[in-house]
Amino acid sequence: MIQLGEWWLFTAASLATFWLLPAAVRLHFLAAASIAFLMMLAPAACVLMVALSIVVRLSFATSPKMIALAGGGRGFVQVAASSVGRAGPPVVLILGYLFWYKFAPPIVRVWQADSPIAQILAPLGISYFCFKLIHYAIEQGRGALPAHATQEFLVWLFLVPTFTAGPIEPFDHFLAGRNERLSSGLVVEGLTRIVFGLVKKLIVAAAITAIITRITGPDLNKFVANAHGLAGVLRIWAYLTLALIVLYLDFSAYSDIAIGVSRLFGFKIIENFQYPLVVTNLTEFWRRWHMSLTSWCRVYVYMPLVGYTRNPYLAIIITFTAVGLWHAGSLQWLAWGLWHGVGQALTQWWGRFSARRRIKMFKTPLGRVMAWAITMFYVTLGGGLVAFHPTGTLTDSLGLMLRAIGLG
Repeated sequence: MIQLGEWWLFTAASLATFWLLPAAVRLHFLAAASIAFLMMLAPAACVLMVALSIVVRLSFATSPKMIALAGGGRGFVQVAASSVGRAGPPVVLILGYLFWYKFAPPIVRVWQADSPIAQILAPLGISYFCFKLIHYAIEQGRGALPAHATQEFLVWLFLVPTFTAGPIEPFDHFLAGRNERLSSGLVVEGLTRIVFGLVKKLIVAAAITAIITRITGPDLNKFVANAHGLAGVLRIWAYLTLALIVLYLDFSAYSDIAIGVSRLFGFKIIENFQYPLVVTNLTEFWRRWHMSLTSWCRVYVYMPLVGYTRNPYLAIIITFTAVGLWHAGSLQWLAWGLWHGVGQALTQWWGRFSARRRIKMFKTPLGRVMAWAITMFYVTLGGGLVAFHPTGTLTDSLGLMLRAIGLG
């Protein structure tokens, strides 16, 4: 969204108006302005999102004795219901909304590409919106959130800088991190993050993207088909490595800009990346890459699954499969999620096994370098699973990966 001139005009105008208004009405204005801007981009989708958010909000503004419709199940449903309590009905409603827009179209497209359902486009920011709303419903159902006003809820949910690409800000952190007075420190901090993000996105990432284009040419399938011998393998690895770096720069740049703009409004948003490309195992990678998503999945997917299955390895594989599908309802992203889930399970198994056997091969300086190389090899190769998304197929992706290890 930062490529839109309208986005920057909206940001500048709303910032100036926000701080000129009396403190008592600032959040009312920002909630209305954010929704109005999103309404201009996608009117129908925004109306539905606002309606859904109001339904969820009102479901906790009424009787505290609301019956949890999901509480009577068995197995995983029962475990999940015990953790969400009276949030069950709102969570089911949110998941239904997410499934209809994000997953129903690709599923229907498999056997009936010309179906009206197959042509449905997922609203901008739907994944982040739904995960934030689920977090709110569950924590409010537990009684874990502090008292708050509806305008605070709407600003948190629809704040434009964080709406399309996160971070997935916890509501309680959002409330606690607000500054109601503009200061020079706030301005410097916010502008610094914005400039840092713009440099990463528009200069560094753009330069590396140009290098990738020179390596692959306009047709990635043709590039892979012509990658023969050692030279071909090296070219594929150059592409995969640079693609991972660009993904990191792009995504972290969006987070920098979102955090910086939010800071100018007085909100302290959580960090989303913390040098993930210098880690020595996959578990640490996911503690530092898209941290808000990882944290959300740990609390609301992984922990209930562990409670039900008593099997942390199975739970983490299922969790990362869900992470893959969260990105997109496609076989490529499903495979990517399984890839990282299996990798995480193996990493955790090795951690326990090596601790019991007192194996310290990755504890030495050379061992840490080896561990970093193995981790980056796995992450980089896994990126090949989604290299052709959304136009290619899983077969294309697997062909790329096989070429990368010299088997194609």
